[in-house]
Amino acid sequence: MPTMCLPNLKKYQTRCKKVSNQVSGYSILGRSDDMIIFRGVNIYPGHADEILSGIKGIGSEYQVILTRGDDGRDYMNVKIERAEDGDPAGDPSLAEHIQGRIRKELMVSIQVEIVNYGDLPRSERKSQRVFDYRT
Repeated sequence: MPTMCLPNLKKYQTRCKKVSNQVSGYSILGRSDDMIIFRGVNIYPGHADEILSGIKGIGSEYQVILTRGDDGRDYMNVKIERAEDGDPAGDPSLAEHIQGRIRKELMVSIQVEIVNYGDLPRSERKSQRVFDYRT
């Protein structure tokens, strides 16, 4: 019986970060070249997106703005659109809820700014959500 030869297959590095998950084994958080290091914590934009998508009262658009203060500390401000039919009167409690979820899931403290629906730019291609102004 003749044997079939397979061409030499190359291995490609995808730069995806695999992490262990107690429930489902392994899951992919995101590309390691998209990862942000904020106050010693590795943050993947995909994980932040997953957290924010589960919160009611906000839209789908957000921006993460990283800055370095005069005191030398890094700061993260997250601008999030209010839901299209959202009530501005609930913004303070919504911002507090988002801060708590991010602190619990990502272990970082952030500032949250709720903006009107449609205030953040939209793109037909992949939106840029992270702006790193630390130098």
